[in-house]
Amino acid sequence: MKTFKLFLMGVLCTFSLLSMQSCQDWGKWDDPSGNQTTPVDPAYSNVSEPTIGKEGSTYYIISSNDSIDGITSGAGLMVRTTADLVNMAMSDSTAYVLSSIVSSKKKELLALDSSIDTSLVYIREPFLYNAGDKYLLYYSVSSGTSTSLIGVASTTNLSSFKWTDQGTILTSTSSSDYIAACPNVMKYSGSYYLTFGRKGIYVAQLSSDGLTVATTPSCIISASTASSPSMVYYNGYCHLFFTANGMSVHEGASTTPTGSFTDFTGYPSSNLNYRVLTPYCINGGTTWTETTGVNVWQDPDNSKWFVVHEASSNLHIRTLHWIDPTNVTSSFVNGCKFAIPAINPERYTASDSTSFTTSNMIGTWYVGTLWEISSSSSSNAIPGTTMVFATDGTFTDGSSGGTWAYDESTHILTLHSLSWSEYLVLYVNYAQDWDNSDAAVLTASGADMYSWYGGCWMQHTIE
Repeated sequence: MKTFKLFLMGVLCTFSLLSMQSCQDWGKWDDPSGNQTTPVDPAYSNVSEPTIGKEGSTYYIISSNDSIDGITSGAGLMVRTTADLVNMAMSDSTAYVLSSIVSSKKKELLALDSSIDTSLVYIREPFLYNAGDKYLLYYSVSSGTSTSLIGVASTTNLSSFKWTDQGTILTSTSSSDYIAACPNVMKYSGSYYLTFGRKGIYVAQLSSDGLTVATTPSCIISASTASSPSMVYYNGYCHLFFTANGMSVHEGASTTPTGSFTDFTGYPSSNLNYRVLTPYCINGGTTWTETTGVNVWQDPDNSKWFVVHEASSNLHIRTLHWIDPTNVTSSFVNGCKFAIPAINPERYTASDSTSFTTSNMIGTWYVGTLWEISSSSSSNAIPGTTMVFATDGTFTDGSSGGTWAYDESTHILTLHSLSWSEYLVLYVNYAQDWDNSDAAVLTASGADMYSWYGGCWMQHTIE
């Protein structure tokens, strides 16, 4: 989670979209931030810690207001709606939710620490959970210090934009082991689990209604730079995603929400060094930094997996596919213990064709590795190198080259790099290049055989 700054609300205009009578005049918002080489739709700008849910055919994306230059923001959480995860709308009457609770939460924080600066207290870091008969919206309120709280609100109808606050469920002060921030909730074996934290990740079991904390929080990631967790259940494992160093997203898994967590080879690093998302630039396009605030979510209607997150203060939505251990070459060091999440390098554009074949693989691929980077470094990049795939199943890369093989039934691309003396396994997607007039491309994402390295991304323009 990056430091919460302040946001200038734009002027609102009226037109009809998704049966809503008015929407944000995005042109009146501040220009999208970040080191950009091409314009980005302002409908995606000024977003921090987004979360996503769905009611009927409408998606609801709720986020903190991102911050610019110390300008006063609206008090509540920002709500966007979309029918396709591409075109965003915002109603003038429902742009912010839970605005009215901030004043009472300030009083709660002052009771914990009378020295806090109440002018810096904001509601932030929402997490939306579908509990079946109701929706629960978890949030934090703080001034950016260790004195913080996590609360929860409920509604039976997302389209009403009306939430009933159910109160505070967890607090922290400078003397606490944890910081009550960045909430995320998952149901496991019939029980709700709250994962949360900044400067370390903690987990606690919740009550059967999800409205109170039932157990003492325990630490699952001790790294002081770890924050913004997202935990999901897939194929027998609880997969934990979290931000580290304020810029990259790491991942590991465990058979239970309380750990212990390892990377996909079983290596028990306490900081889970395997990275699935970092600051990046694709082939000279837009440079995106501060890739944080990840929430991993499965669409209940089509079972597709998505990742919503912020990057350079903008909303990013990506597809996620799982590479199951049965599709990973046995040449991986220590094997593969559980599914590897493969996050698409290109953002989602509602184009999800699977009609490409092995013949579409032929030609030049741009390749990048998601290394850990320092705060002074601008981004990782695609290309870190290039590979030219030939029809005979070999590739050249300016060095020793290697071999490639693609399975059309699983969409798995396996590389044996003689230059690097290692294997890579990646999931291949159809996508569009946002920096190149939405050109049709193939993207690939996955891992190499050494889990202590970052994940791998590739991109190839379809001829």
